[in-house]
Amino acid sequence: MTLFSILQNWLKKHGFSKEDFVIPPEPHFGDLGLTVAFRLAKENGESPIKLAHALKEKLISDKPRLISELKVSQPGYLNLVFDQRELARLLKRQDFSLKKLFSEKIVLEHTSVNPNKALHIGHLRNAILGDSIARLLRKSDVNLEVQNYIDDTGVQVADVILALEVYKPSLKKKRLDYLTWDLYSLIQKDLQRSEALKKRRDEILKELETRKGQAARKALQITKKIVELQLKTLAKFDIAYDVLIWESSLLEEGIWQKTFEVLKKRGVIKLEKTGPNKGAWILPFGGVKEITEEKIISADKILVKSNGLATYLAKDIAYHLSSAKFAKIADPIHFRLVPHPGFKGRELWSSRDGKELAPVGRAKRVYTVIDLRQHYLQTLLKEALERLGYPELARNTVHLAYEIVSLSPKTAQALGFKGDLEKKTLKMSGREGIGVKAEDLFEAVKRKILKEGASPKEATALANAAIRYQMLKVSPKSPIVFDLEEALKTTGDSGVYLCYSCVRAEAILRRFARIRKKKLLFPQKISELEKKLILKILFWPKILEEATAELNPTKISRFAYELAVAFNQFYEAPNLLIRSEKNKINKRFRIFLVESFLKTQKEALELLGIFPPKKI
Repeated sequence: MTLFSILQNWLKKHGFSKEDFVIPPEPHFGDLGLTVAFRLAKENGESPIKLAHALKEKLISDKPRLISELKVSQPGYLNLVFDQRELARLLKRQDFSLKKLFSEKIVLEHTSVNPNKALHIGHLRNAILGDSIARLLRKSDVNLEVQNYIDDTGVQVADVILALEVYKPSLKKKRLDYLTWDLYSLIQKDLQRSEALKKRRDEILKELETRKGQAARKALQITKKIVELQLKTLAKFDIAYDVLIWESSLLEEGIWQKTFEVLKKRGVIKLEKTGPNKGAWILPFGGVKEITEEKIISADKILVKSNGLATYLAKDIAYHLSSAKFAKIADPIHFRLVPHPGFKGRELWSSRDGKELAPVGRAKRVYTVIDLRQHYLQTLLKEALERLGYPELARNTVHLAYEIVSLSPKTAQALGFKGDLEKKTLKMSGREGIGVKAEDLFEAVKRKILKEGASPKEATALANAAIRYQMLKVSPKSPIVFDLEEALKTTGDSGVYLCYSCVRAEAILRRFARIRKKKLLFPQKISELEKKLILKILFWPKILEEATAELNPTKISRFAYELAVAFNQFYEAPNLLIRSEKNKINKRFRIFLVESFLKTQKEALELLGIFPPKKI
């Protein structure tokens, strides 16, 4: 039983279901507002205020015990005033469990960074968002599998292999993913000037796709090590995976070739015999779109180039049809269990060099966390599934989009960036070598916290909290300008502030451990700040349900911050100090509020992947 289930059951008896609740702008209006009068006014044309008064008379006869009064306010709100003691009693017995959203298996794909260089903070937003969504789904007891797709046959890997051939750097003087970060941006400049290098890159791409030749063998070694380093970086944020899907395995096991045959057989793609796409297999969208002096632009989407190389979209279709996701291609992908880099004693399934069948994929629903710029390709993927005759798969393929991350100039400078800092923000660009590596960010934040006197363990927890919260407090659809000083604030809207609130609560409970064992009784009078804290905690099941249904951790972030504010206002109020309270009932009750706050806040923060230290 929760606060909102009690209210909804009451309203349902009177014929109202799923009504919206709002927080009144001023406490004297009430504790919670109902908007049902506005909906009824639209339906029958009557005045909302008149309807609100009529509703009050109708609902007051059998109102729940926890409602002490119903009040009407302009322009038509019906406000509920709660009985303080009944709220406190409800807090003691409230059910915080979350109903199961889906019974079928779900695959969540996130991170999926090219294995050609170190992660930057833009990649980190994907991984943190994906990990928090995974935590939300697991909280609702979903049969979930988290996958990381490794594009080890694409042009970005080819560029790095080409750079290693051209520049022949030592692989021992620098961490490999940091070395290839530099090489990747360096080779882009030379590629613009050299047709011979472009030709060699195409040859390397062919070797990567056929899995034959020295370049393919080199790519196997390089990508394996880079992925290991990427996963170790993410492990610092407690981000883990169940499965690694290597793109090369889709080629080696013939999954792409079988997908190609199905696409041809069902007439989804066609071979272009004339025009700008001559010799390519295309997904038709209407032919020529625009003719300029430089080129002819086609609306059709190329799946297989005229040189025989499959595009990213082509291989993504194969991935979704494979046993790793929807299993519409009958042949299974093989896997092997390998140690999970960065986690002691943890394993994951990897499709590279797989030898056995594994309980992987075969999902009914697939979520993909990928940035907003990929919306067009995700739309094309769904269109291809529709044309293949799989409308249900298209509906159950969900793109969870997010916007890019940039740095404030001050933060970029603090993290050692030497480029142009005249702009308001610094956007990441791997091709140009612009950006801050995720691990460098983590270590910089950790060093700053260590200087404040925290232990290494505490600094690690707080660095994770600072960065994760900054990534999650902003809606996924909004860009982030990451600011180091903002992230490290101990007061205000920061992950460190939320952790400090929990540490404060832990200290109170340690200090009054003996009183916690005494029987809990409810005071005759409860202050407004105590009531505010109780109400905020009672909102948690509703927030959790909404955040899970929307797969939006930002709702959890907002709640955690507001809860911390309510707790600190209660804690710092001079008339509510626990240590100086003489009344034993009041003292035990306030300790109970601290217990309830800490339990709820830790549950919320865990879903964000934040684990506050017990002491600082």
